[in-house]
Formats: sequence, structure tokens, C-alpha cells
Amino acid sequence: MNRFAMTAMILATAALGAVTSTTVASRPMDGHLISGSVQIATPPRVVWARLTEMRSLARIRGFALGEAPGKLTRVGDGAQVLFRDAVGTLVVLTLLPEKELRLAWEPDDAASMSHERWVLEPTDSGTRVTAEERHAVPGSRPARNTGREARGRAEREAALVESLTLLRVICETDRAS
Repeated sequence: MNRFAMTAMILATAALGAVTSTTVASRPMDGHLISGSVQIATPPRVVWARLTEMRSLARIRGFALGEAPGKLTRVGDGAQVLFRDAVGTLVVLTLLPEKELRLAWEPDDAASMSHERWVLEPTDSGTRVTAEERHAVPGSRPARNTGREARGRAEREAALVESLTLLRVICETDRAS
């Protein structure tokens, strides 16, 4: 089993215990969950193409790519990336074309772990995209949240809003060209 597939299996197993429900706001956990959504005036196929093309995803999420496939086409696809000032592995956990993409990211030093879920829903005017990010730091507990952790959560919330906005701009620009 290659490194990406093994990482995907481990992260998917770990995620099962951490997911209790979907919310639309931050809440403390062993880490936290943030989510947001945006309406994009393009069909799901256009949004899906942007989310699964690695260079586009890197631009949307703000990471730098190492060696990577051009497109994410199957569970286990992954890449070495530089994200949040750390080198780590990004891997596909779930890939349901034009419906749902789940990714996991863990830095090489295993100091934290993030899971992202992107859900696409067709609407009369295009696509509603909901993004969730679950972020955990080993040993963190809600009662031990520090100012630094709160700032980190606020930065991740702002980054998710920026990613959703950028995804909308990229997709709607694609439609116009």
C-alpha cells in the first residue's frame, strides 16, 4: 500500500470518531469545526472541475504544491504540499463526482490534522457549495483553548471564507469566458 493510501485509511478511520453532526458555526471539540457556504452561478460540473484540478485547488486553498497529479480522480490521490507554513500530505478520502470531495491534510511532524469536506448541491441558479473543515491538535481540549488557539481558529475561519469567495470568482469567470 502506498503512503497516500495508508495515510488516507488512517485519517478516514480517525475522522469517524470525531464527526458528530454538521454545523454552520465554530465550536470547540478536540480541535474544532468550521463551515460555510456560497452560491455559485455555474453548474456543479464547473465547480467540480475547479475543486479537483490540483493547481486550481492549491490556489483556492492557499497551499503550494510539490509533485502532484493534475487532477484528483480517485480515493487515495494525494500530494506533498506546503500549507500553513508546514510541509505535509494532502490526500483524497472521498470522491463522489459533482457531489462531494473529502480531503485530509497532516503535516509531516503530525502536529495537527485537518479534514475538509466540499459538498455541491445543484440549484435553480447554479450550485450551492458547502465547505467544512475539521481541525484537531493532539491533546487540545475546549477548556484548554488559549488565545493563540482562538487566533488560529479565527484565521482558519477567514481562510475558509476567502476560499469560498475565490472558488465563486474562479467558477463564474470560467463561465464568462
